[in-house]
Amino acid sequence: MQVPQGAPAAAQSGLADQQRRDRLNERLRSAFLEGAEEDSRRRLGRGLMAEELEPVSHPVVGTVSDAGR
Repeated sequence: MQVPQGAPAAAQSGLADQQRRDRLNERLRSAFLEGAEEDSRRRLGRGLMAEELEPVSHPVVGTVSDAGR
């Protein structure tokens, strides 16, 4: 998503905030999945299978949002 050149500063700032949240959410998801995979290897002696991965691949807890703005 790009803001047209010459757009108001608020729009550019909003885009920068959204991009920052997107990057942070991606890092949170990666860390969450890495921990779930590590836990599976520790507990089960193997990585997560596709059907086990699906429920944990979209964590809600810890997702950075616009809430409270």
